[in-house]
Amino acid sequence: MLHISEEYWGGEGFPHWISRVGGAHLTEKAFLSLNCIGMLLMTAGQGVLRRGLRWRWTLSTRGAVVLLNGFLHLAGSIITRSYSPGLVTGLFVWAPLGGVTLWFEWRNAPRMAFQAGILAAIGLNVLILLLAQG
Repeated sequence: MLHISEEYWGGEGFPHWISRVGGAHLTEKAFLSLNCIGMLLMTAGQGVLRRGLRWRWTLSTRGAVVLLNGFLHLAGSIITRSYSPGLVTGLFVWAPLGGVTLWFEWRNAPRMAFQAGILAAIGLNVLILLLAQG
């Protein structure tokens, strides 16, 4: 919630910022809808993980998604030379959380679970980019 709050209320707000610098038209309603879907998927991932080791890949997926999100805010800020709403919590909350999760999973998860999680994270990020484009 902290990250979504910064994205929504920080600076001009992420929907307006990405629409201005990225040429995409992301409405506040679409932004909130995408974030609700993301929160539901994270919650579901935690729920299925408790069902057994065959869902272990969801940890790597979440770790990679949040790590990448933090670095995408940084890249967006550097490229546009502006504040990407979500940058602070992306760097100081998401990136460390994602990094520690991925490091732990890289060391402890079965290779197939780790790799499947990374592939799922890449797929989810591509889907998010496509949905954000409108």
